[in-house]
Amino acid sequence: MNQTFDISFFLQKMERYCAFQERCSLDISQKMRALGVPESLKLPLINQLMEQGFYNDIRFAELFVRSKLNQGWGRAKITNALIQKNIGKEIIAQYLKELDDDLYREKLMQIIQRKITEFKKPLAFKDKQKILQYAMRKGYESQLVIKILNDNKINIDD
Repeated sequence: MNQTFDISFFLQKMERYCAFQERCSLDISQKMRALGVPESLKLPLINQLMEQGFYNDIRFAELFVRSKLNQGWGRAKITNALIQKNIGKEIIAQYLKELDDDLYREKLMQIIQRKITEFKKPLAFKDKQKILQYAMRKGYESQLVIKILNDNKINIDD
């Protein structure tokens, strides 16, 4: 396939790609590379997509944080994923700061409560360690996990 395409062809492809779900700059760049967009068209395409509101890294970060929190991800895992998407640290910090702490703790408590059901009661120290490691893999802070495990809010001794 040795055809040359004009900017409108690639713009239409990219608009469809961006309209499907929220995208970030990295997603846009990778898709352009996959489509074989010539270097000379990349910057004009990016500018047009941004001007028309098809993508915005700030909007992407906001929705990503909210979505991943609902999926049970902790701050550390969300931060690492956004860094891999080349989202600026200031933007990441802004949206992580806006997280509702009560909702965050509630999600963590749900994760811990679900994990506790896998162990015999009462929980042994090694079981608590496994729960701690599990929550940390989900991106939650160890101090918060330990605090919740030690609080009486979690039903450990059923």
